[in-house]
Amino acid sequence: MNKYKLSRLSLAVIMGAFTASGAQAYVPGGTLNPNDIPKYVTPLVIPPVMNDTGIGDDYDIGMRQFQQQILPGGIWNTLNGRNDSFPPTTVWSYGPATDPRPDSRALGGGRNVAPAPNSQFNYPAYTIEAVKDTNTSVDWINQLVRRADRCRAVGGNLGTERANDCKFIKHILPVDQTLHWA
Repeated sequence: MNKYKLSRLSLAVIMGAFTASGAQAYVPGGTLNPNDIPKYVTPLVIPPVMNDTGIGDDYDIGMRQFQQQILPGGIWNTLNGRNDSFPPTTVWSYGPATDPRPDSRALGGGRNVAPAPNSQFNYPAYTIEAVKDTNTSVDWINQLVRRADRCRAVGGNLGTERANDCKFIKHILPVDQTLHWA
């Protein structure tokens, strides 16, 4: 083996060592042990039909960030009599653009936590039922702002709009900018 090949091989080994250590980065918020999560204690969601705008088959659907009680705990403790303490999960999902933020406090959950009786924002989202040979119109609205229910620019209509209500929020997943647009 000549010096040139040896130096290339050494460089490849060193780069591989740094790459492997970077792939095991810390996960923000930590991780859960899957063996600690009780199975089959929360009901499966059968998504109901989403409300339209009231004008024919017309839908104004917004995408928002909110909390959903996916793991056992919160409102599910009220239903199944358990005492699990798993926190809600941050999700992005769809619902009618004019719906308020979910509020499940009356069910034993929390403010801005779905599923809630006052809002159709849910994960998985509600369904759209269409009839053959009937026009169905859907307007998709990006409501990934701090307070979509108060931001008039994205269809909000609740209360007074404040200065920071319409600022877009950051993505909930980390984005590795070195992959495509370094």
